[in-house]
Amino acid sequence: MNERIAIIGAGDMGRQIAYMGLKNGYNIIGFFDDYNKGGGDGIDSLPILGLIKDIPGRRDCYDSVVIAIGYKHFDLRKQLCEILMKEKIHLKTMVDKRASVDDTVKIGDGSVIMNGVVLDKGVEIGMNVFINIGAAVAHDSVISSHSFIAPRVAIAGFSRIGECNFLGINSTVIDNITTADHVTVGAGAVVINNLPTDGLYVGVPAKKNKMIMQTINVLVLGVGGNVSQGIMTALRLSRIPVKIIGACVSEESLGLYFCDKAYISPYADSPDFISWYADLCIKEKIDITFSGVEEIIEVLERNREALKGMKTVFVSSSRECLNIGNDKYLTCRWLKDNALNYPLFASSDNSAEIVNLLEKTKYPLIAKPKRGKGSAGIIRINSEKDLSLVPRDNYVIQECLGDADNEYTVGCYVNKQGDLDAMIVFRRYLKYGTTFKAEIVQDSGITAECARICSAFHPAGPLNIQMRKHEGKAVCFELNVRFSGTTAMRARWGFNDVAAMLNEYILGQPTNLHPYESGIAYRYFNEAYIDQSMMAELSKTGHISDVSSYSNFKEL
Repeated sequence: MNERIAIIGAGDMGRQIAYMGLKNGYNIIGFFDDYNKGGGDGIDSLPILGLIKDIPGRRDCYDSVVIAIGYKHFDLRKQLCEILMKEKIHLKTMVDKRASVDDTVKIGDGSVIMNGVVLDKGVEIGMNVFINIGAAVAHDSVISSHSFIAPRVAIAGFSRIGECNFLGINSTVIDNITTADHVTVGAGAVVINNLPTDGLYVGVPAKKNKMIMQTINVLVLGVGGNVSQGIMTALRLSRIPVKIIGACVSEESLGLYFCDKAYISPYADSPDFISWYADLCIKEKIDITFSGVEEIIEVLERNREALKGMKTVFVSSSRECLNIGNDKYLTCRWLKDNALNYPLFASSDNSAEIVNLLEKTKYPLIAKPKRGKGSAGIIRINSEKDLSLVPRDNYVIQECLGDADNEYTVGCYVNKQGDLDAMIVFRRYLKYGTTFKAEIVQDSGITAECARICSAFHPAGPLNIQMRKHEGKAVCFELNVRFSGTTAMRARWGFNDVAAMLNEYILGQPTNLHPYESGIAYRYFNEAYIDQSMMAELSKTGHISDVSSYSNFKEL
């Protein structure tokens, strides 16, 4: 067998597959892995070929790949498979010679069948399935894609196992059983009834265990805003068990109607805000706080010392970083001082800077509020007369960069160790000051400049960088030191930085950020229908203990 096979994942599973492959004459040439460097000799004398993100660019060194990502990371296992298919990278099916596989069996691309496995007449195995030693699948049963079958599992005839299932060692499934996607069957369990919902099933007979992972209590502040609503969506997409406690200043804040518990909050600049926040965190046993509202992030960071005795985690960049990011003039000044690409700029109240700006560039110019949001207050300056109309206080004037077809929003996540963990680049198209179309792009100039910015800026967690291409260079014009308005889109495309923060700061796990390399998304108007009795109760009492008991819903 001369086909060169690379294994994705150099952990225990990857080494097990490599050992089986070599023993069966497969040409295993090495591993792609993000965490295991393997030292100078690689892993078991096989080299580390690169990081997972390097796979599309290293086609010269392999012919096909096998995914060796285990059952603790099903979402990543499935996501990688979809990315590889889109990139037209061949997934290798590997079958141990000592397995018993009937001629009528169908096995999908990328599946691995280990020693001693028995696959009976008419069995169908999906893509990217791993069946471990000694497992037996009886006639006419189906194992759906991305699932993991542990040693000595027994599955009787006419059963259908859903996607991303894990069947633990020595578990048994009787005939004519159907399981939902994302089901885990514990070791030694006996399944005698259909398993219609995802979750952990244990015992004899197998029953759902609702205590597999303690629910994380998450407080999201400012849920009337689109960024905090995107954070809520990313939490739902994460598959991490969370209870979302949402808070905002008005009963008309839409996000309150789609969380688990809802509270009316004081404004961030209220003298009561910090005491209200501390009391709520204690009352609801909040594990971690998120917000997409800059004023809230600022006040929580400013009061970090006063809140340090609390068990609630709140991750934010430093006050210095927040000050720079929240003031567009200071952003330009910081970029210049750190020898990064920057737009030519002047403060509207500094005549000398304006004269200097006009000597270096020409009309049109752009004037923006130093602490503005979206497109609010932006003025296009086409002449000296227009310039005279710009307010003299709290405005920054910039050269006009590139054009609207070359504007980018870049999501960066810096982990607890201070390293740039992952990045995703969108070309974006704006309506009403926000992204209505986003397209993932690969651009080495943009990623290199953003890496330089992160290295100099030292953010904690998310940093959202707004850029335009100008005269062949990627030029940053705005730093959002928070989660992005495109957080939900990014989460769909493997860059769920909200889940990354939960993984790092609450669960003690790797970030698991693996952004897609292509994709297009659009925003569109939709309707949400609000239970008026909930709105009345919020107005009256300021909180709702069970939002699900009301009939709020959104159009599909």
